[in-house]
Amino acid sequence: MKKLTPSPYQPNFNKQRGMSLLILLFWVTIFGSLFLLATKCVPPVFEYYEVKKSLATAAKEGGDTNSIINSFNKSVQAGYVDSVSSKDLTINNNEGVTTVSFAYDKTIHIAGPVNILFKFSGKELVRQ
Repeated sequence: MKKLTPSPYQPNFNKQRGMSLLILLFWVTIFGSLFLLATKCVPPVFEYYEVKKSLATAAKEGGDTNSIINSFNKSVQAGYVDSVSSKDLTINNNEGVTTVSFAYDKTIHIAGPVNILFKFSGKELVRQ
């Protein structure tokens, strides 16, 4: 009896590997969406850390309210921050302990009616 061997022109589905074009498009869409979110959401977070660093610098230098505000304004201008100004600072002096805090919201437009809202806040003790 003659042994049957597969023809080179017949597909052998048992040995095929890889992904289909539909699956490839699915993964490209998922990773593209994640990349879009990252490119829109990472800069406000970096800006928040720059504001925190500026507030820490102003609090470390200490002094009266005007010197804290002036130091904060200089640090924010040097860091190219435009979301926060000295008007957003809250300076409290309770029993000789001065605290400086800030809070602000940042809205990022993604697409169509989709937006992401970030609520940032921070607080520092002022060195006397």
